[in-house]
Amino acid sequence: MCHNERRLNKVGKKFVFEARPLGVVCMSDREIAVASDNATESILSHRHDNVIQENYSFKAQVQYHALRKLDYTTMVGFAAKYARNISMGGREQDFNSFVKTGYTSISGCNYAYIDYINMLATADRMAKKVYLRDPERGTSKCVQFAEEIRALCPGPAGIVFVVCKGEFVQMSCEGLSLNKCSFTMFAKIICANKDLSVITLSNQSSVRLYKLSI
Repeated sequence: MCHNERRLNKVGKKFVFEARPLGVVCMSDREIAVASDNATESILSHRHDNVIQENYSFKAQVQYHALRKLDYTTMVGFAAKYARNISMGGREQDFNSFVKTGYTSISGCNYAYIDYINMLATADRMAKKVYLRDPERGTSKCVQFAEEIRALCPGPAGIVFVVCKGEFVQMSCEGLSLNKCSFTMFAKIICANKDLSVITLSNQSSVRLYKLSI
């Protein structure tokens, strides 16, 4: 894994929320959805002149702590005890079978939707566990890690990228460790580009790019 730092330049003006944002997800090249701590979901657009504006917002039935993209019109909202489908128009629908159990705290959770296999991956940071769940069939698998889990996101062909304390792991959708490499950065958020060849890792003060070579 090769380290590749690039400079980030600010463009446009910042958008200020009335409440504290808890989760954000890109729904398209121009639209993002944001979950705030007053149970409000905001749909924002990014204009060609780099201005961010709010298209509309709606009140959710419950407080969501994280959002992930399901498709271009639907996202997955993660609440304290369960997850739901949320349409861009504000319609909320339960999965056939999905209940979160055994978590040490909501603040210690990480989430990912693996669209290739229609599974939800949720990680309990302090318990060092990743839960792989099929929300329609109700099946789940718990994978125990040796180190504290910092972040996770979907990779290619059903693979899950997991950042632990001291290592970066490629895990299969069956919970098998495919590749590992040492890792020193303290990262809280991970995401990958469209072709999954470059990952972005960030903490509270910095963002770094890494080229996958494993």
